[in-house]
Amino acid sequence: AGRSPFCGGRWRAHARRHLCALLTALGLMLSGVTTAFAHLLDDPERWIVIGFEKDRYPFSYETYGSHGRTGFDLEFAVELCRALERRCLFSVSSYHEMLAMARDGRVDMVIAGMSRNPVLAETFEFSRSYYTGHSLFISSNTLRQRISESELRSVEVGVKVDTVQHMELQPAVTHGDLHSIRIYTDYWQMFRDLQAHEIDYIYLDSKVGYEMLKLMDEDAPELSFTSQHGLFPL
Repeated sequence: AGRSPFCGGRWRAHARRHLCALLTALGLMLSGVTTAFAHLLDDPERWIVIGFEKDRYPFSYETYGSHGRTGFDLEFAVELCRALERRCLFSVSSYHEMLAMARDGRVDMVIAGMSRNPVLAETFEFSRSYYTGHSLFISSNTLRQRISESELRSVEVGVKVDTVQHMELQPAVTHGDLHSIRIYTDYWQMFRDLQAHEIDYIYLDSKVGYEMLKLMDEDAPELSFTSQHGLFPL
């Protein structure tokens, strides 16, 4: 048998290391899934339905031509189903619809950019992450490279709901280190609001940010990353 496509050259090394480690041991992939999901494995004829969030580049997105939907999350799911030796169906929807489908049993599990937090933990169990990355700010000021701590106390930052970045910014607002956050369920709307100067910055995973910037309309106001990793300047 050949190598998994994830363990070949198609993936960047840092992402490939996380995924190949998971594919090496089935126990890692299943650590944290619910008992109900474990029961699904008892029936080899049962299809497993997996939910994904739409328009989360480069993890789940629609491509032009005959390729259909692709992304790291979907490719990971293909490998997961192969490792489990189960047939799977994929369901793509908005973020809140994806969660609703998981709650009422229309999907058996979801693979998405969600962070474990007290609210979600009341309903869902989480596996270990197959990917971790850097968080960066995006600004409508292309000359802006750093954000001072004093400036953070006077700006509003857009963030995607339930992400690692959301969980990082929420206590900063509570403690007065950040003026406010605006929570979004849709990346496109968040970027449009930044272009319209309705928010001051976006804070998000760098890979999502890089992909979104590449997809921006050439006639739209220019946006750029700051050079700052993390919430506060070093």
